[in-house]
Amino acid sequence: MPVTHDPREHQGKLAGGVFPFNAAVARAVPKKDVHNNPDALRSVMTEWDNLRKSGCWNDKNVQEWDGVAKAA
Repeated sequence: MPVTHDPREHQGKLAGGVFPFNAAVARAVPKKDVHNNPDALRSVMTEWDNLRKSGCWNDKNVQEWDGVAKAA
């Protein structure tokens, strides 16, 4: 396959911290804060329920890591 040279110059950085996009940033919420705020607690419980419903893990068949690693 032929190789060609791209004559364009390197593009500069975006100027002055003005970005053309939004950033979604989340922080870890301490358990103390979750339990003191009913909306936060409800949100956390909803997330756990959604993970359980999607089948991420099986709460009914909990096993020690050693046993799971041995079986694998």
